[in-house]
Amino acid sequence: MTVYLPLINFVVLGLDIVIIAIFFFALYQAWQFRPKLRIFGRAPRKVLTLRDAVLKERWQEILRKIRPDSVSSMKLGIIEADKMADDVLKRMGFGGEHMADRLSQMNQADFSTVKRLWDAHRFRNNLVHSPDFEVRPEALDRALRSYEAFFREVGVL
Repeated sequence: MTVYLPLINFVVLGLDIVIIAIFFFALYQAWQFRPKLRIFGRAPRKVLTLRDAVLKERWQEILRKIRPDSVSSMKLGIIEADKMADDVLKRMGFGGEHMADRLSQMNQADFSTVKRLWDAHRFRNNLVHSPDFEVRPEALDRALRSYEAFFREVGVL
């Protein structure tokens, strides 16, 4: 029995080393999923991605097309802004067949502009589906500002 004691110690030491190596490997792999904490009150920097630049350019293009003296160009701007908001919701991971399905999944505690986005989406639906819907320029402007507020809140703009 005394002959096997050094061999048993060697095997136990080897197993300890393997277990410690597995632990550090798992820690290294999990490090990328850690929450980003503020250090000394500084917020982490937002990295500008190509997707962000494309969405900003898309919003600027919508705004360029809108002429304040033309109700039809403002209607088109609302429709395009609604489509862009729907695309953003899809990219954020909200599922559903229609934009209303995605909007219903949003929590007002997490997004302060949810109610405004709902109102703008309903306004867009009335524009598209009700031919006798009377449009006031103030309502068009309010809807556009609601879309812009949503884009700012989620970090697109």
